Amino acid sequence: AGLTTKPLPFKSRGLSLNINVEKGYCIAEIIDVENGEPYPGYSFYDSIPILQTNSINTKLLWKKGSAPDIPAGEWALRLRLRHASVFAVKSSSQ
Repeated sequence: AGLTTKPLPFKSRGLSLNINVEKGYCIAEIIDVENGEPYPGYSFYDSIPILQTNSINTKLLWKKGSAPDIPAGEWALRLRLRHASVFAVKSSSQ
């Protein structure tokens, strides 16, 4: 299953999820709302999978890190889920 957020104002030092992953996974990509393309280095391919957790503050990570170098602007988050439930998306300015 998949989920794409509405455009989010991005001036963040990182993103986290309130998520429950049982026997599956969650991967994420940050996409440009203008063209629907993933931001370089923050695609599904670059995502570090979230596995077996039930947490209100699970950090989204990519091979490059936690997304501090995404330029300010409007971006969306696209999630790919298997046996997982997402309850909230949070951004951190610190």
